Formats: sequence, structure tokens, C-alpha cells
Amino acid sequence: DCLTTGSVTTIVGVLLGLAANKRSTCNLSISKTLCLHVPSLLPLTFHQMDTSSVIQVAAIVGLGLLYQGSSHRLMTEFLLNEIGGQPTNDNVKERESYKLSCGLALGMVNLRKGCDDNVGLSDLMIEERLQQCIVGGGSGTNETQTHFSRASFQNASGDNESCSCVAETSINTDITAPAAMLAMGLIHFNSGNQATASRMKVPESLTLLEFIRPDLLMIRVIAKSLILWSDVSGSDEWIESQNPK
Repeated sequence: DCLTTGSVTTIVGVLLGLAANKRSTCNLSISKTLCLHVPSLLPLTFHQMDTSSVIQVAAIVGLGLLYQGSSHRLMTEFLLNEIGGQPTNDNVKERESYKLSCGLALGMVNLRKGCDDNVGLSDLMIEERLQQCIVGGGSGTNETQTHFSRASFQNASGDNESCSCVAETSINTDITAPAAMLAMGLIHFNSGNQATASRMKVPESLTLLEFIRPDLLMIRVIAKSLILWSDVSGSDEWIESQNPK
């Protein structure tokens, strides 16, 4: 009843509560409930359902909790595509929150796995595509665009159905970079991978700093700290070391 007649706030709480209660279990029943609130995961016949963007964000984060650490291929493919995919909402703030939730969920699904360890997902080119969402450019080769243009999932009867996932030809890094950086940080959480951490490095030139938004600088520091988690300390020296020289 709460999911059908409750307010937006109530639905958000119920979805997150259900996912948190079944965290890392990949529970099929809860997964279906969450997917019903994500239009991009519904069959094309249901794609026009009007779902609040706040509820969509909660459902996406819930999927990240539910599939935490599983490296679930379909969820990984879907979330990766949503981060760099074509926007379906003209509201910039809603697009940013949606993509950010996809980044957090992608990181949770592949928490501490590291792209080099996910042999079964190597063809998805996770690290390369996330890096592209950070630095910008085209969305990749035609093969990649076609590969990620559609995904499938099992409906209640067990049949495979398609969901619409359309890739775009260019990337707006102002929207995709925060999601991609947090995803990268969680995927490589506490790995100590210096090569990946260096990609999150804050520019040391004042000229370069002028071209980066303050919030993106903050997320860079957060993502780098997640990767180099063992090096994080509460000392003044460590805090000062995060500032551009």
C-alpha cells in the first residue's frame, strides 16, 4: 500500500529500506520492485510511465545496495550506459542527480572489485568508459554504441524483455564526471591503485584550476581518497596535502 498510495517521501523510504534490508543478496523479488520504478528498465510498452525523478534516484541507489559487490553483469551494463547515455529529462538538476545515483550504484555493484579483477566484464570496458565520462569526448566506437543500445531483463514470468537504453554521441562532463569519479573510487576502493588515483589528481596550476568547478574538485579529492583509503588520516598534514601546491 505504501508504494501505491504513499507520498513520494514514503515511497523513497520504503524502496531504500527494502534494498538495505536485503543488501548484497540480489533478491529477485526486491529487484523487480525497484525496477518497476526505473523507466529505463521497463519494457518499451511501459516506458511512458510517469515516475518522479526522486523515486527513480532512490530506486537506482536501492539497486546498488541490493546488488552490492555482486558484479552483476546486467546491472553493471545498464548503470554504465545510463551514466554516459542520452538525457531523457530537460531539467539539468534532475539529470545530474539521476546520473550521480547511477554512479554510486555502479560503484556499489562492483565495490572493491577493480576493473582488472572483473574478467567477466572486461568486454564492457568499464574503466575506459568511465574515464571518457570524466574527460569528455565521443561516446566510443560504433560497436560500443550498438552493444549498449539495448539490454534485457527477466519479467515476472521469466521471459526476457527489452528495455530502452540509448547511447549518445557526445558527453557532457559537467553532468557525467561526478558520477564517473565516484563510481571509479568505489570500484577501486582501498586498492591503493596509484595509476587510477592519479586520474583524480587535483591540478596544481592556478590556470587549470580556473577551468574546474569547485564541486568537481571536491569529488576528485573524495574519489582519490576512496582509492587510497589506507593513506587517509585525520592529521593536519594529510588535509594540507590535498590542497593544490
